[in-house]
Amino acid sequence: MSQSLLALRGLPLLAAWLTLGLAMHDAHGAIAQVLDHAAAQQAAYSEAAQTRSEMLADLYLAGELGAFLEQLDAFANDSSLNTIARERIVHDAIMLCSQALPQPGILAYVTALSDRKPAAYIWLYEGQHKVRMPLFDVGAAARFALRRWDELAASEVAALDLARGTTDYLTLWATDEASRQGILEALNQAETQQLQVQRDAIATALQNDASVDRLALIAATRLADRALFQNLAAFARPSSALRMLAVVRTSLAPQDAFEVLRLASTRPAIASAAMLQMGHLASESPSVARFLLQSLGDGDTGGSAAVALARLQDPAIASELGAILQSTGSLTAQRRAALALKLDNSPAANAELDKFVADPEASPVLKREVATWLAD
Repeated sequence: MSQSLLALRGLPLLAAWLTLGLAMHDAHGAIAQVLDHAAAQQAAYSEAAQTRSEMLADLYLAGELGAFLEQLDAFANDSSLNTIARERIVHDAIMLCSQALPQPGILAYVTALSDRKPAAYIWLYEGQHKVRMPLFDVGAAARFALRRWDELAASEVAALDLARGTTDYLTLWATDEASRQGILEALNQAETQQLQVQRDAIATALQNDASVDRLALIAATRLADRALFQNLAAFARPSSALRMLAVVRTSLAPQDAFEVLRLASTRPAIASAAMLQMGHLASESPSVARFLLQSLGDGDTGGSAAVALARLQDPAIASELGAILQSTGSLTAQRRAALALKLDNSPAANAELDKFVADPEASPVLKREVATWLAD
């Protein structure tokens, strides 16, 4: 959160607004109604409620925030409106305010409502179950707005850092999730040149704090930076590394993407996924296809290599697999080659399996296994 927003929350803010907000909680939060959905919608969106809600939106968007707060409190306590209409008006006003950093009066008003309980519920039906759900949860809207303002404040701080070429945002990154979300927004919106300036600092931070992987993925993708992708393959948390694998082959040239995926294939947590991603490159890169064929005998990644090769349904690959199947080398590699041909299930692949079964010199054990597959 920015220092300015921290300061706003710490001020002795407009006691009148706090009092009115708490009073509204006491008046309407104690007893909750449970209503039919259609009747509740009709009450919430009556002409009177709609007119008041639109008036508040006009005041807010015009920057007349003092009048906005006065009218909001008046409508929230207007006895001519039913409870549901009042809840809807307050809820919609809070969500509108959440789109930009607040001024002190709005911050105080929303903070006072953050622990408020829903005043009205509706019944929802899920199969045989009847579930009570809030119609308009003012407290939840207030908590969302407070969280969103923290994100916006952090985004503002990060944007200033990026514009200046400084890295204070990396310290802010370690504070809380709201700040991290704001910083991610700032990086997504930054100019390419600004990201280039930050690239080395992000790479260094990633080696010390794996959670920086989310920043590094943005920078690596937008800069098409092979070395930064390789850092992610080595240091990112498995969840982020898996997301990286899904974008690297579309972000880099095929050979560069292969180098990243090959490094990822040495890391057990993401090795299988890396091999599967290589399959998408193998059709346009003979070196990738060769690597997958050579990996069939690997105890950890050979199965994934077989799946990747099978997805190609390439007659030339089927011929290579048939040669491995009829070789006298690793039994593991032969089994994986047979698996790839079985999964391929193309005419070329099935012909290689038939040829193997008919070969009198082939391994009897493996022939029985393949024959069983072909009989299924």
